[in-house]
Amino acid sequence: MDVSREYQLPYTTVERWYYLYAADQLVEESAERICVDEFALRKGHHYATSVLNADTWRILAVVPHRDYEVIQSV
Repeated sequence: MDVSREYQLPYTTVERWYYLYAADQLVEESAERICVDEFALRKGHHYATSVLNADTWRILAVVPHRDYEVIQSV
C-alpha cells in the first residue's frame, strides 16, 4: 500500500507487478512454516499461487493455478 500511495498507482497494479516479477527473486531453501496465497492474474479468469517462507518472507514458489495438487507439489 505504501508503494502505491507514494507513486500514486492503483494497488492492484503494484500487486500485479509484484507477482509478475516475484519469480525472478525465488530462492532454494527449506522452510518449517510457509504462507500460501492465491491471486488473480486477471480478475475472475486466471489465478496463480505463491508460497513464501513464513520465517524469512522469501518467495519459495509462484505457480499457475490454485488447485490443491499444484500447491501440494510445491
